[in-house]
Amino acid sequence: MSYPGRPAGTPGGDEFLILATGLNTPEHATSLVENLLETLKTPFILTHGQLEIMASAGLVIGPLDATDGQTLMRYADMALHHAKDGGKGRYLRYSTQMSQSLDRRMKIYQRLRQALKQNSLELHYQPQIDMINGGVVSVEALLRWTDDELGYVPADQFVAVAEASGLMDELGLWVLETACQQLSQWQSQGLLLRMAVNLSAQQFNQPHLIQQMGELIWRHGLRPDCLELELTESQAMTNPEQARVIMQRLSDLGFNLAIDDFGTGYSSLAYLQLLPINRVKIDRSFVARIETSEEGKRLIRGIIGLAHSLEKEVVAEGVETIQQLNFLQEFGCNAYQGWYFAKAMPASDLVQFVKTSQYAARRMGDPQAAIHIQ
Repeated sequence: MSYPGRPAGTPGGDEFLILATGLNTPEHATSLVENLLETLKTPFILTHGQLEIMASAGLVIGPLDATDGQTLMRYADMALHHAKDGGKGRYLRYSTQMSQSLDRRMKIYQRLRQALKQNSLELHYQPQIDMINGGVVSVEALLRWTDDELGYVPADQFVAVAEASGLMDELGLWVLETACQQLSQWQSQGLLLRMAVNLSAQQFNQPHLIQQMGELIWRHGLRPDCLELELTESQAMTNPEQARVIMQRLSDLGFNLAIDDFGTGYSSLAYLQLLPINRVKIDRSFVARIETSEEGKRLIRGIIGLAHSLEKEVVAEGVETIQQLNFLQEFGCNAYQGWYFAKAMPASDLVQFVKTSQYAARRMGDPQAAIHIQ
């Protein structure tokens, strides 16, 4: 995806333009691209081994798709980046839908920059419920954005744009600052909850992450164990040794750590025990299969058993029915979140929700204490 700073159609450092003439049909063009990608799969023999590469390609055909060189290069760039989004070793031919998609992403980028400047984003909070006493023990901070021009924009859309455009650091810092500010306000009201916040891969790999987190809790007068930092399974296992070192430093500072979307990645079970995590979150896709698949039930039983054997707590995401809740409770899941209990809600609604709920939220670290909200 091209953003201001690199005009669309301008090759990046690892991109090349190929101009092929004399092709009689679109089929000849696609055959050429397929043969090229297949050839590039051939390993390079080096002194100490061999190197394998995998390329992606974007195909545009003139004059069918465009008649001038600048437009042809811009369309090829769109097709290339759509191909990359689908995985390595693929090619796509340009289509008008790609232009529409790029136009929307560019608009999201522009409006998102404006939203960050104007502080017009919002965090909603979804309660996490203790399986034993039914108390609200944590909330997960979830980013929401409704724009004056674009309307409601799903988080997966604008987060993807932020990651591709270099806005992710600023967006992630806004989320952390806002979550900590809200947590501090709740504590002053007597509402003592743990706050779970997702860290993006870019945030997690920042060299100043540890210092940033320390300054953050000091600035807002919080204990580090009030925050739970969530990483996806794929983030943690992309470079497991590096992830272990960073997570250990965060854990040493007192932060709680969780692996999100567990079961969807490729983590080594042997390595999981080395990560200093407090909780494992079962992905909602597995919870949804409880009522329809015996295999899904066995998988969840296995995850819960594995986590407990490693002395980790388990949180289930996306719980929507009493059947799912009963199954999870039977096999020892520690906590859950989902529409069966509550959707994510604004901060003001959450306070009222806890005050009027039939469940009494417990104080962190003291299951017998009640919360009194001023």
